[in-house]
Amino acid sequence: MEVITAEEIRGMAQKVTDQDGFDVWNYSYITDPNADPIIQKLMRENLSNVYKRSHQIACCEFDKVIFLSDIHADLRKFIQILRSMNIAGVKRDTPTLNPYNGDDIYNPIMISDVVFNPKRTLLVIIGDLVDGERKDGTQVDDHKGNFEYLLLCFLHNLRISARKKKSEVLYTIGNHDHETIIRTDDLLPGRHMFDTYVTSETHNFFRDYTKPLVNDYSNMRLRKKVLINFYKLSPFYMLSFMNSGKKEMACVHAGFHYKYNTGHLVDYTNDLERFQNDIDLMPFTEIPKLTDELASEPEGVMWTRSYADTKDGICEDLKKIPDRYPLIIVGHCTTIGSESLRAREILLTKPGYENCDKGSDRTTTQYKGCVVADCYNDQKAPQLIFVDTALSAAFRKETDPINPSENKKRPAQVLVLEHDPSLKQDRYYNIISAESSEENSDDVDYRRFYRADVVAVPVAAAEPVAPQVVAAAVPVDGASNAASAVGAPSPFNDTTNIIYGGFKSKYLKYKQKYLELKNKINDFADVPIHLEEQLSSEKFNQLGGAIHRLNFFRKYNLEEKNYSLKELSKISKISLSTLQKVYDRGIGAYKSNPTSVRMKRTFKKNVNAPYKMKLSKEQWAMARVYSFLDGNPKHDIDLR
Repeated sequence: MEVITAEEIRGMAQKVTDQDGFDVWNYSYITDPNADPIIQKLMRENLSNVYKRSHQIACCEFDKVIFLSDIHADLRKFIQILRSMNIAGVKRDTPTLNPYNGDDIYNPIMISDVVFNPKRTLLVIIGDLVDGERKDGTQVDDHKGNFEYLLLCFLHNLRISARKKKSEVLYTIGNHDHETIIRTDDLLPGRHMFDTYVTSETHNFFRDYTKPLVNDYSNMRLRKKVLINFYKLSPFYMLSFMNSGKKEMACVHAGFHYKYNTGHLVDYTNDLERFQNDIDLMPFTEIPKLTDELASEPEGVMWTRSYADTKDGICEDLKKIPDRYPLIIVGHCTTIGSESLRAREILLTKPGYENCDKGSDRTTTQYKGCVVADCYNDQKAPQLIFVDTALSAAFRKETDPINPSENKKRPAQVLVLEHDPSLKQDRYYNIISAESSEENSDDVDYRRFYRADVVAVPVAAAEPVAPQVVAAAVPVDGASNAASAVGAPSPFNDTTNIIYGGFKSKYLKYKQKYLELKNKINDFADVPIHLEEQLSSEKFNQLGGAIHRLNFFRKYNLEEKNYSLKELSKISKISLSTLQKVYDRGIGAYKSNPTSVRMKRTFKKNVNAPYKMKLSKEQWAMARVYSFLDGNPKHDIDLR
């Protein structure tokens, strides 16, 4: 992984003179983008698959997940949010620049010296990174026109820094990324959105002024050729989170469902997952556009607004869908009350949303973008969450108290999910909240949607002691959510703290040690099934043949279970006699080279240990078979 340097960023833009004699900023490698050192780095990383990972994420890999969406090329606001919440900063000796102070935002060290702060944290942007203008002409403040390029460079370097702390930065594809970057070969849709939503400065940045000015959309195609290299490093239309083989949550830009006026609900979840599974198995040399069905407007997964545009919501419909994700997180759907029937209903009637942007009450600057939660289950946990999608200056109107040039004043919320081992483990991320903070302020606005109950502390049987104190119920939400006392069902839980005599402190001390140890080894639980969901990517990559087994299952869309050699022969069309030879060689290798056999729980190789501590000879032989079926060139070449 190669950091994009300040010199490379400084060299990407140059001033040129247009046909009318005006100076404009232009891409330095307009005639040969392959000469751009940044693109060269990305292409090397694409070929090496250094960033390769599945869209299925094991929850145990990250203690915290942070969601944003719909940045729409507002690099200033994005950096402001990350800094104010201490998600990102700069290296120690780097001067701190203000993204809203003139041209500081174009200073290369703003990007080259970025640092990701929290450990074991995943940052996710749910699509629409590009297109910084709206239909009414409001746009981001980017007079050079290269915010999109700089934003993606910023995310690239931020990701490198995050990985050093066992954290990660991922972004999914939104409708704007899909239509103006990935799908531009379909000229009509791409041209329409390119003309409507891409700023004129960005048009100019990618325009070749050495040729006569003809609107042949060559700048649209050049923009795609440059920016698509970043999307290849995060080629996700959706992300799913798995907890010990069970679905925990998933995010997609617009939604997995569309509801027609007739009441008929279409579920695209399985179709999108199959499509994404195919991408997971591809090298990073290409990124496919969605099928027409999945990309259709307004029904498809990049466009649907059924979650937000239905007045009474879609909660009852979701309950009827079997094997769905318990929590769905989306962007795209507006959370401004005047533009969303469901969001307006929630903002006006539910506690905790008093200062949120309802669209119709913009008489002062005291309104903020909000994360909106919906569809609470019996445990008072939300099953659908809309991320704040109006953080970009492009969404501010000139007539608003906060106009586009003053967007830094408008607080924006992010969605935060956390794992607390001291709470009940019905779900891995057992604390769900929305957080925001304002520039130059230590006051963090915090709103909690869900918090699991504290694990009950049992009374010791040998020395029963009656409870001494029962503490008063303490609202989980902060003092700012006093409105949770409203009679309507509240998303905010109360927790009762029960103290069990002198046993409490000793019990909690050992319990905490146990939970910490359990978290460390939890990655190795139930390894044979749902391997990818339970192991961190680093440990998962140690398992060798297990990866080949999973790849084979995905290739043929198979259920994860044990298959006989005869069944594998029938599925793969490879003769049974060939597979039997591979299996027998695996048995032979098990006996002749015992140190190469992996350990049972740690899966380490080359450990001198008794056979009883290692995989069985049958497991080792089948691992060799799956490796052969997956095309591993390191063994049994003579049998291919």
